[in-house]
This record gives sequence, structure tokens and C-alpha cells, in this order.
Amino acid sequence: MNNPFTATPNDAHTRHALFVEVGLASALAGVAGALNVMGFMIAGVFSANMTGNVTSLADQFGGGDAEHGVRYLMIVLLFVAGATFAALTLELVGSHLRARACIAILVAEALLLVALDGADHFASTYRADIMVYGLSFLMGLQNAMAARVSHARLRTTHVSGTSTDIGVGVGVIIAQLCKRGRLCEAGGELQDLLLRIATVGAFCLGGLTAAVIYPYIGERIVILAALVLLGYGVPCLFQYTRVR
Repeated sequence: MNNPFTATPNDAHTRHALFVEVGLASALAGVAGALNVMGFMIAGVFSANMTGNVTSLADQFGGGDAEHGVRYLMIVLLFVAGATFAALTLELVGSHLRARACIAILVAEALLLVALDGADHFASTYRADIMVYGLSFLMGLQNAMAARVSHARLRTTHVSGTSTDIGVGVGVIIAQLCKRGRLCEAGGELQDLLLRIATVGAFCLGGLTAAVIYPYIGERIVILAALVLLGYGVPCLFQYTRVR
């Protein structure tokens, strides 16, 4: 009887590339999940959940609450602005410098998180708005950078889409096993499935961690997020650009 997984690519280079990709996805998604929960703790809104924010935008404007509607509109626009900035930067530098530009964007995100923490302390009257708007911009920036460098394989804040991809991947794998008794044409689906599960799992773990530690350290979570990006995310991204 054939091992159903014998056709899965398992050479050393493929395993190493997958390990690096999963590490990068986990770092970025974990940070995104933590910052998303922290934004909710501060202001009651999710800085990375554009589906929910657009829904709330429509609900607030539809109910005649323009003030809160504008707030949600700003969150969405700043997320788009962050994504636009990342994409524009990567296009302007050209393909020969794109890998370095991605690393620079991730370093800039970490430094801006530190700056956001400082701005939050100096402008306490508007701390909630400053933090949420800043996080929305940075989440758009990170998501676009990850999507561009990975050709849309990494979507670190798009949990609904990634969860859909998990379901699709499971369906394809089951279909292959039922039809052939082994994975053949869809062997790569196992790698994609692992990547997507790791992304959603890291996002959830990051959010859970933020929820647990927020009562003790508050907005200092952004400092921890910056350290994770610099200490783990940047090295993973450097390796990722080399193995692709």
C-alpha cells in the first residue's frame, strides 16, 4: 500500500524554504494579532479587521452617527494608505532592490511602533485615536509588504481569506486522497495548508498573548512587537528573500 504522502516534495531545499516561510508568516501574523487586540483594548476597534470596520462604518453612517462613522472611515483609509505606501515603495525601487526594500519596510514598522508608543504618552488626550490610526496604517503597510514579497502567499492580517484558503486546501487534499489514494498533483497543497494554519494560529496566539499581558504592561505591547519584528521577523525576512 502506497504512503499517501510519498509524492509530497521533501528535498532539503524545499523543507528549509517552507520552514523559513512559516517562520516569517508566524512572526508577522503574531505581531498583527497582538496589535489588533491591543487596539481593541484601547479604543474598542480592531485596527486590522477591515471587514468589521467597513461594516461598522456603514452601520454608523446608516444610523445617523456621522462622528463615529468618520472614525471608522479614517481607520479604513489609513490601512489603505499604509498598503499603498508599501506597494509604491516596492515598485519604485525596482526588482533588484525589492528584497532590501522589504527588509527596510519591516525595520521602519518596528521603529514606527516605538515612535507610536512615545506619541501616545505625549498626547494622552488623543491616545486612543493616535494608537488606533497609527496601528491601522502599520497593519496595511505590513500586509502589503508581505503580500508583495510572497506573491500573495502571505497575508498576515487577512484571517477570513486565509481561513477560506485552509478550507479549500483541506478539500483539495481530501479529493486527491479519495481519487488516487495518494497526493500527486496536489502535493504542494500540504505546504500551503501548513503555511496558512501557521498564519492563523500565530495571529490567534499573538492576540491571546496581548489580551493576557495588556492589564500588566498596557501599550508597552508595541515595544514588544517591535522587538519581535527586529529580532525575529527581520532575520526571517532576510532568509526568505534568499531562498525564494
